[in-house]
Amino acid sequence: MSQSIRERTSELAVFKTIGFSDMTVMTLVLVESLVLCIIGALLGLGITAIMMPALSEMVSVSLGEISLDVSVILSGLGIAIITAFISGFPPALGAMRLKVVDALKKD
Repeated sequence: MSQSIRERTSELAVFKTIGFSDMTVMTLVLVESLVLCIIGALLGLGITAIMMPALSEMVSVSLGEISLDVSVILSGLGIAIITAFISGFPPALGAMRLKVVDALKKD
C-alpha cells in the first residue's frame, strides 16, 4: 500500500485540489486496502474450500477427518480485515496529511 500511494501522490493531490477532504482521501486509501485484502482472502478461502475434500481424503488416515468450518472462514476474513487496516493506515495517514503543493511539485 505504501508503494501504491507513493506512485499515485499526484492523483491524491488532484483529488484534494478538486475538493475531496482529508478524511475522504484517507477513507479512499483504507477502502482500497480493505478491498485488496478481502479479495485475496476470498480467493484463498475459495481455493481451500475446493481442495478440502481431496485433502481430507489424503490425510484422514493419519490425522482423522478434517473440514473447513465456518469459524475458520470467519477467522480468515477477520484476519484479512485486520491486515488491511494495519497495512493501510500508515499510507492513509500520509495521504491525509499530504500537501497539494508539495505533491504536485514532485512531478
